[in-house]
Amino acid sequence: MFFHSYTHSTQPTKTFQTGSQDALEAKHHVEVRRADVQRWEDVHSTYRHHLEVLSLTLHPFHIQDSTPQTSEQVDSRLHAAVAAIETLAQEHQLPVRHDTMKKVRHQLPALAALVDFWWEGVEQDLAQAAVSAPWRTWAREALLPWIYWEHPVAPPRCARRKAKLRRAWEAGQAVFHQYALTQRLPAQALEDWHTWATQQVNVFQRTSSAVEGRNGPGSRGSGRVRGF
Repeated sequence: MFFHSYTHSTQPTKTFQTGSQDALEAKHHVEVRRADVQRWEDVHSTYRHHLEVLSLTLHPFHIQDSTPQTSEQVDSRLHAAVAAIETLAQEHQLPVRHDTMKKVRHQLPALAALVDFWWEGVEQDLAQAAVSAPWRTWAREALLPWIYWEHPVAPPRCARRKAKLRRAWEAGQAVFHQYALTQRLPAQALEDWHTWATQQVNVFQRTSSAVEGRNGPGSRGSGRVRGF
């Protein structure tokens, strides 16, 4: 009788202990899953950042401050972005398409070379027009960046990249209008300079689009890299 009563009285305690253990295990399982989701969200965010760097690097001006870039600078930044994507894939044991990445790296110098090629054409135009040094600086640092960011080569679908291009254009516009030489120009001269700058920008757009169409990674290359 005593033993039966004792056994009966301990059953709720055992049931409670079992339920508590199940709850702890379920909580731990949820926490592990949540950590996994957060980790892959972080990986995806980092990956998109590297793609963004690729997309916003192949320009004659730096996206952050619109300073003129050289082919060497562009090539270095493009290679760094591709290397970062490969490292990210290896760190998280993702499949890497080595042949594709090798092809992309091989194409980067040709794409980067467009920048120096374009600047040579700009400088040649200014020299033939016998433009003085102050006005050359104004054209390089104020006029061309403003017009360039106003007409990007291929408007991105990504809202974040689009916002960065918009900020670059707004900053370029502010620099242009604040420049002392800008304020000295009569309306007709300003219109002539605007036409010239637009023509120069169109040259870069046509050339870069043609090369990307044949070789690789601008907008399409990002797609190739996207699959690792």
